[in-house]
Amino acid sequence: MEPYFWKTCFFLALILLFVALCFLLLSFRRLKYQKERSAFLSSILEANRNELKASLLLRLCYLSQPEPEGLAPTLSFFDLEQELKHTVVALVHFPGSSGLSNSFHKDAFRNLQESLLTLCQDTAGEFFPSFWFWETPDTLLAILSIGENLSESLCLPILNQLGERLQKACARDEDERPPVIAFGNLISSKELLHRSYEEAAELLNHKLHNHISIPYSYQEFQRTEIQFDYHKQQLLARYIRLGKAQEASTFLNSYFSVIHANPYTSVAYVREITDQILDLISSIVKEMPVVLADCAPLLTHAKEQTEHLAHVHDFGQFLLPFVQTICNFIGAVSANKGKVKIDGLISWIQENYHQDLSLEDMAAHIGCSPAYTSKLFKKETNYDIITYLSSVRIRHAKELLCTTKMTLEEISAAVGFNHQQTFIRNFKKQTGLTPTEYRNSTVSTS
Repeated sequence: MEPYFWKTCFFLALILLFVALCFLLLSFRRLKYQKERSAFLSSILEANRNELKASLLLRLCYLSQPEPEGLAPTLSFFDLEQELKHTVVALVHFPGSSGLSNSFHKDAFRNLQESLLTLCQDTAGEFFPSFWFWETPDTLLAILSIGENLSESLCLPILNQLGERLQKACARDEDERPPVIAFGNLISSKELLHRSYEEAAELLNHKLHNHISIPYSYQEFQRTEIQFDYHKQQLLARYIRLGKAQEASTFLNSYFSVIHANPYTSVAYVREITDQILDLISSIVKEMPVVLADCAPLLTHAKEQTEHLAHVHDFGQFLLPFVQTICNFIGAVSANKGKVKIDGLISWIQENYHQDLSLEDMAAHIGCSPAYTSKLFKKETNYDIITYLSSVRIRHAKELLCTTKMTLEEISAAVGFNHQQTFIRNFKKQTGLTPTEYRNSTVSTS
């Protein structure tokens, strides 16, 4: 019995040993697979590191709410916790790139984008460490890592230098519009990255809308844009003269949003700006007699209203609809500009019929060519312009024939005809009688 027992134990030990070896072999293979899989995934992550990092940074730029819990490990993987301390968001917009994407082959356009990205990264690298990527086909986004020892006041002149260098470096052709560059404010943590991005985007949109290349930084933009300078006055005046209510409203909305965002803006200063805008509108309206009667009471009422406004935001809320109303009046006149021109010309003819007027003189009065003036007059009145001038002269000649003893030669000259025969011919054509016959008929009737 005893040899059988030991024999059984021996076989059981062999079986257990075999199972252990199989288990070790499977564990080794599984460990090797996981290691290979980990290496493969790491290689994929490394190969797409920039794309993943760009996607993560873009998400942080768009994320105004606190970051999701799952985002923290990803930030750690890319070592972004330290990198996003003391940073500035930069946007570089290339005005012609959208058109190039349609006209270029995809590979050629991709090569162009890569060259521009490398150029910007190399240029910015002379100032700050940075990470660049394409936000849209025509706009580059960059995260500039500013040193902790660099204050915001010291950072501003350096950003201006960087903006100038980027603009010069990226200008592909002298005939092309240079890139538009905007920097947000300096931030101290990743939670504020969206704020710097929003500031850069606001400045970029403002520069694109107003076709300006400076300022480069949002901080400088806040300082300069609060002033209602000559450029802003001319831009607003242009929109109002053309009756462009939407453009004028957008401009004022953008301008007053900057004023409202500045906590140091005083009511007295905004009141002064509002008075400047109302004076500007008043001067424009006075140039346009056709809208003066409608707009003058509105302007008087507006100036009275602004005296009672007590808060900074009240002025913007009051001016926006007011300017839209003025633009709508002017726009309505502009839509019927031809009739306005001809009405003005008719009044002028009736006052100056006695002078030696030519088609060129009448065309010059309304600022049009002779051919266009003749065509426009016919369209608006259904009369030939020369025939109308002649009819005005004949009407006044009839009055003189009936009420005075002036000779035909004197009457002819008094109503604007150069020659007596021309006067007689035109008079008979319109009345069927010669001037003498007309005078005699009126005398016999009376």
